[in-house]
Amino acid sequence: MTRMFLVAILLGIYLSGANDPAFEKAGSPIGVLVGSHARLGAPQPRSNRLQDAAARAALAKALEPSERIELTAAAVGCVLVMTDRRLMVVRDGARYRPKSGIQAWPLDREVALRLGPMRRGQSQLVVDLAGRSGSVFVTQAQLADVQALIAEVRRRAYSDD
Repeated sequence: MTRMFLVAILLGIYLSGANDPAFEKAGSPIGVLVGSHARLGAPQPRSNRLQDAAARAALAKALEPSERIELTAAAVGCVLVMTDRRLMVVRDGARYRPKSGIQAWPLDREVALRLGPMRRGQSQLVVDLAGRSGSVFVTQAQLADVQALIAEVRRRAYSDD
């Protein structure tokens, strides 16, 4: 009996606020559920290009002495970084993932970069060198920067410097 009474009260509270637009603001249970599904809503702006201090700190530890960052491109959950020597993937939370937070491949002819077809607004970039591979997802908005980075990596790998 008490349980049914509590359920009726909770249901009444929910239904009374269900049509109130203020109830669906950020932080409310409905607002959180609606906002948590990125595929259903408009694309959310996201910081990129090593804006995060933790990502910059993790990258600074991974760089060799006198290694320079040449080009960066944002991808889903990470930033692609091309230095004068290597291609690196710096994942979000790299500081907390010592083994998988940063992956690196040398800029040479053995590195294979394959960008898959765009499906549902995303594509997959696979970086492979002698069976050691990594992949990242790229959105339509990030595609132009990633394609420019791929072109530059290939140009440097195949240049006769």
